[in-house]
Amino acid sequence: MRILIMGDSTMQQNYADTYPQVGWPQALPLFLDKHVEIHNFARNGCSTKSFRDLGHFDRLKKCAQKGDYCFIQFGHNDAKVDNPLRYAEAYTDYYHNLHKYIDELEELGVTPILMTSIYRRFFEADGTISDICHGDYPDVMKKVAKERNLVLIDACTVTKNFLNELGDEPSKRLFMQFGPGVYENYPDGLYDNTHLRFDGAYAISKLIIEEFKKINHPIIKHLQTEVVDE
Repeated sequence: MRILIMGDSTMQQNYADTYPQVGWPQALPLFLDKHVEIHNFARNGCSTKSFRDLGHFDRLKKCAQKGDYCFIQFGHNDAKVDNPLRYAEAYTDYYHNLHKYIDELEELGVTPILMTSIYRRFFEADGTISDICHGDYPDVMKKVAKERNLVLIDACTVTKNFLNELGDEPSKRLFMQFGPGVYENYPDGLYDNTHLRFDGAYAISKLIIEEFKKINHPIIKHLQTEVVDE
């Protein structure tokens, strides 16, 4: 089984120069057996518009093989109205961009799996997670999945619920939140409610796998018999 990844920085493969930042698919191999290959084309800052314009989708298509699955998660950067290189209005450009990606992937024999964006760590003063995060983009992703009869993993909802249960302070360890002098790459520290450290990638991968279990997706045939816990 081969899984292709297309999306933004919350999915991107990270290396030593951005440590401790981790895209959540980097933790998937802890749950899947050695017969699953993961090819990650997600890139920092990408939207449904810029992922194609910058040539990332062309590179993905060159790698793609009949029978592959492709995880598609966009929305974070499509919403950036002030950035014409990324902005894709939800019910027009974003909607049409998703359909076009699906058309081209299916022509290659690749099965798209649509995913709403993972939730940002925004808490209200009363300690509950904010209801304002991704605007119309999750609903449009769901609409496209329904129209195309595709599997949808509602990562937005499951991660929102998970963060709400975890709480404001405990959830900080999942994200790029730390003081100065902790990591060499970020000497001044960081306060980032979007990007993940390893604990966050592990937790979200686990949530995604649980969603696949609920629908008895073929991916679960390749689960590790023993998963190393956090």
